Amino acid sequence: MKYHGGASPQFALKKEIEHNPRFSHQDSAANNTRPPKRCQSRPYKLNHTTFCTRVYVGCHSWETALIVQAICGTGLTEEFCSALQKAHEFLKNAQVTQNLPDYKSYYRERTKGSWTLTNGENFWPIADTTAESLKAVLLLSNINPELVGDPIKEERLYDAVDCLLSYVNKDGTLSSAECKRTTSWVEFINPSESFRNIIVDYPYPECTSSLIQALVLFRGICPMYRHEEIEKIIKRGASFLEKTQRKDGSWYGSWAVCFTYATFFAIKGLVAAGRMYHNSLSIRKACNFLLSKQLITGGWGENYLSCQIEVIILSVR
Repeated sequence: MKYHGGASPQFALKKEIEHNPRFSHQDSAANNTRPPKRCQSRPYKLNHTTFCTRVYVGCHSWETALIVQAICGTGLTEEFCSALQKAHEFLKNAQVTQNLPDYKSYYRERTKGSWTLTNGENFWPIADTTAESLKAVLLLSNINPELVGDPIKEERLYDAVDCLLSYVNKDGTLSSAECKRTTSWVEFINPSESFRNIIVDYPYPECTSSLIQALVLFRGICPMYRHEEIEKIIKRGASFLEKTQRKDGSWYGSWAVCFTYATFFAIKGLVAAGRMYHNSLSIRKACNFLLSKQLITGGWGENYLSCQIEVIILSVR
């Protein structure tokens, strides 16, 4: 939780837990039943008070969304319909369907319509996970429901888009967990050994790409919903990707290792926005970059040190 004055962060966090039905075990205690096994709580101690809260226990929604997209991209949806149906149900259940009480008072962002990295229980939405999960459920909505289950309700699609747009920065870009709201001097407290500049939620190429792709896919299904706003964001997001491309054709990735990852995302975002190899210098440069880094095995590999020194280092065994 980012603290900007007012109530103490300890009080704010305790207040959230008191009002958040997913944080509470009172109902279970009253019924003499245990919490569901998928609820994983861990104790924290603040101001000499011990309580339980939800913590990150993986990347369930993020990985499930990407896997769904990969299977849909193969055209083998009938062969993998059982897996897709289970994934579809998980993503529908993992969407956060309400806002935290008085969340703006604690400098929190909207949560209704979002997806978290995990299963939604911790109420900490991630913007690009919301975009990728939205893409997944939109793809599944175009498949015969007898194969993959009933599509998500239209109202919840609108909630997802409203939430996603609430995270968009003024320049049409997307950060990871909130809008960009502070300056880079706080980076001195960065605890990460691998990733630089992750304390401030800057606009990221990979997150902005997910935003563009999700909005383009949504626009194809619901073309009139917030149409003008979505068109402007797609245009400005694509412009951001083009402006942040490096001279060698790559993009720096902040959320994985590193240039290969970000370049993969940036190309997908530009393609979704209408750029192609024949009409986009950025895509041609990006393709040349990726081809120049291909290993003799035919694959790609990159060392985590690329993140630290901001120069690509290939992993060669």
